[in-house]
Amino acid sequence: MAPQVTSLFYLFLLFVTLGFTLPALAEPETIESELPQYTDDAHRDKKGGCIRCHELSDTLGEQGGVKRKIGFTKMMLLGKSAKRVEASDNGEAKASLAQAKNKIEQANAEFEAGNEASAQVFLAAAMKAFTTATQLVPSDNTIEKLRLQYQQRRAQLEVARLNHQRNFSRMVASNGEAAGIAYDEVRVEKLAAEALELAEKGEYQRANGLLTTARTEVQGAIRKMMDSQEIVYKLDIDTPEKEYLYELNKYLSYEELAPVAIERLKPSKGQQMLAKRVSERAQSMAEQARSKAVTKDYPDAIRMLQDATREIRKALKILGVPDLG
Repeated sequence: MAPQVTSLFYLFLLFVTLGFTLPALAEPETIESELPQYTDDAHRDKKGGCIRCHELSDTLGEQGGVKRKIGFTKMMLLGKSAKRVEASDNGEAKASLAQAKNKIEQANAEFEAGNEASAQVFLAAAMKAFTTATQLVPSDNTIEKLRLQYQQRRAQLEVARLNHQRNFSRMVASNGEAAGIAYDEVRVEKLAAEALELAEKGEYQRANGLLTTARTEVQGAIRKMMDSQEIVYKLDIDTPEKEYLYELNKYLSYEELAPVAIERLKPSKGQQMLAKRVSERAQSMAEQARSKAVTKDYPDAIRMLQDATREIRKALKILGVPDLG
């Protein structure tokens, strides 16, 4: 029995040792690639510091303390991302990297002097400068991801504009010119053109931001029309039949957007198959609602159409269409 007890003791000792040493030896590039990118001061929280620092705290845990975080950050500043910046010809990125190294040394000095709070501030500044540097000189893998995001967001903008056009025409036809809410087409065109110019230069991150701004403006007009339609609905629909027709038109406006989304967004086969199943469920609900309406059972028909609308919106989301409000 003695040899077995000894073996179990050494096995236990091995696990304890690995538990302490493996986190400290973790490859910094793995941590870096999983952290959200810093974009602006909106990522600071009320405690101060950048989002990378709080993610770093989560990664290392409270037991690591400030000293361990500083040591880990120094490792990151010697990793592949830092070397990529140093090998580039981007002066701004190199300056940010130099600033990061300077700040981490200041953080270490403050910690050694017993000023942990001050050390945390310098650590946050170091991480912000480091993230800025790596964003300016992204890896090939990051560039490819941003390029794909650019293509998707450009397609999403196109789908949003088509959806606005359909809703605008429907609202004007039903309720007159005043019911149609337009967006600033000149501004949206300008944003899209600027995004294209940036993308052609490889500046996909900035291009994606412009496309998001443009899409938000278009969707804002769509939401205003929907809100206006809801108000008209509450004021003018005074019979169950009219309420049913309102819900039916609402459902159809989403249903007809699905083929447009497939054509423009080009989702994967897996996305299309899943969206198809959800759409078929929605269509089944809508058919049941129509049957209920034929028998004048409008309360059930209305409820079924509302359920169908929720399902078709799920399908659109699977296809890559942003929430339309």
